[in-house]
Formats: sequence, C-alpha cells, structure tokens
Amino acid sequence: MAGDVNDLIIVGAGPAGLAAGIFARARSMRVALVEASQAGGQLMALFPEKPLYNIPAVASALAGEYACNLVRQARDEGVELFEGQTVHRLEAAGSDVQAAITDDYVHYGRAVILATGMGQMSPRKLGVPGEAELAGNRLVYAVTSPQTFAGQRVLVVGGGDAAVDNALLLSDVAGKVVLAHRSSSFKAQERHLEMLPVKGVEVLVDVQVRGLQEESDALVARLYCASSGEERTLEIDRVVVNVGLVPNPGPLADWGLQLEGKLIKVDSEMKTNQPGVFACGDAVTYPGKLKMVVTAIGEAATAVNTAFQYLKTRGTP
Repeated sequence: MAGDVNDLIIVGAGPAGLAAGIFARARSMRVALVEASQAGGQLMALFPEKPLYNIPAVASALAGEYACNLVRQARDEGVELFEGQTVHRLEAAGSDVQAAITDDYVHYGRAVILATGMGQMSPRKLGVPGEAELAGNRLVYAVTSPQTFAGQRVLVVGGGDAAVDNALLLSDVAGKVVLAHRSSSFKAQERHLEMLPVKGVEVLVDVQVRGLQEESDALVARLYCASSGEERTLEIDRVVVNVGLVPNPGPLADWGLQLEGKLIKVDSEMKTNQPGVFACGDAVTYPGKLKMVVTAIGEAATAVNTAFQYLKTRGTP
C-alpha cells in the first residue's frame, strides 16, 4: 500500500520529532510523522510522572503531560501521525523522493528527518542474584506511578538524572528513600543533587548492589562498599534500578548513513551524509552535543529549516 508524496517524512515521535512536525507545519509543509510505538518517546514510555526541571516556562509540568501537549499541538497543527509503524528501510524512490518502508505502508517524502532517538530502549540490568525473579514486582526500572510506593522503603540504584530525579520524586510519597551509587561522582545535575538531603534522601556512594533476596515480608539488598571493602545488608520494600539504558537503534546501519558508534553523524545544519536526509535529537552526534529535551527541540528547528531550504532549491514545497 503506498501513500502520496509528502514534503517531509519524520521518523520518530519523541520531543525532537514532534517539535520538527510543529515547526514544519509553520512552514506549510505537508508532514507524515511515523512512530514505531507510542508518540511521546521516552517522556511518555519511561518517565511519565517525572517532573521536568530544565525546560524554561514549564518547570511544574510532568514529562508525560509535556509529551501529551506536544502530541496535541502537532495534531492540531495538521501533522499526520502514524503510530505503531516501524520504518525498516529508507531508500530512494525516483528523482528527489525518499521512501520510508514499514510492514504495511510506504511513506513517500521529498525530504526526511530522522528523530529516532536511541531506537527501542531497554533498561540496563544490575546482573545480580535475585534481580530477574523480582523484576516487574518488587523491582522496577521506571517509575510510572509514584503512589504505588506510598509509605514504602525504597532503594534507588544509579547516579544519573533518572536515578536522582526518581529519588526526589519518591521522597514525597515513600516512607524512606535510599539512593545507592557505585561511584562518588554523579552525572545528575548539581541542583538536583543539592535537593537530595533537603528532601530527606539517604545517599550511599561507592556502593554496589551484590544481591537481592526476599525474606518474610521484606526485601534484603546485599551491598558492598568499595572504599571500605565491607558488606552490609539493607532491608527495604522496593527497588528502582536506573543504571542506564541499552540502545537498539535498529536498521540505521543499513541505510547508508554515516554513523559514529550507534549515532548518526550530522553537521551544524543537521545534515547527514545522504542528500535530503536530516536528523536531530538523541539519534545524532556532533562535537559538543548535549542530550537535553531543549537541545533536541532546537536541533529540530534547525533540521526543519535546512530541509525547507533543500526543498526550495528543488522547486518545492
């Protein structure tokens, strides 16, 4: 089944892809936005209840709420959104036309913006005894409903923004929150780290989780302190593991794109090495790249402007 030729195909409906769709419609471009799962990206799938602290003017919004607003605005602006369609191939389809091929549909566009993020993401595991048995019950990798932790003793494992933000989020509802990080150096933003003691979060550094075991009504975490060489146990009710995500960028390597690792190399105009193909958001890399929602949105604006100028040189849109 084939569709009409759009001015622009956007692959990926996270913040970067949704913003690109909104910006493209402001240019009166006809846009097809294709998403493999649910529109909203990681904000919707992994962190819907996480407060956003670093987006100007929306500091009080939750990630899921912000993502819903982006989706709503994109639809209102006339972006045609296709959810549940995975793009398996991207290939030329005649003169100055690209084809984004899914299982059941072929989307045609005169230009393409790839905003695929890191593709399908899966949480990085601790790889310790007891983890697999507890996963999905007393151990989770994302906090989608903070109220389910009400009054409980919670161990959050990790040292990045996700772990610190979840520790802060849960401190409002949980009975006790302990944040354990294997290093003494955190990757989270400084202001959020400063909030941990204010919110009553106990912080353990240079600590590794060596095992998890259910005992009676409690959960016992076996901890190892690297600096002292000592082991201790911690009695808790739930565990939140935020030690990173494992990316699966999918078939990008087969699309003729120049990659650096698993990321798409772009220049300052968000151009890839393929004519008519641009990229933005977490999917891309360039010197000085900073992974933030606001950065992704800025890159989306640049990618749309570059794509628009590219089409103008070819007599469209």
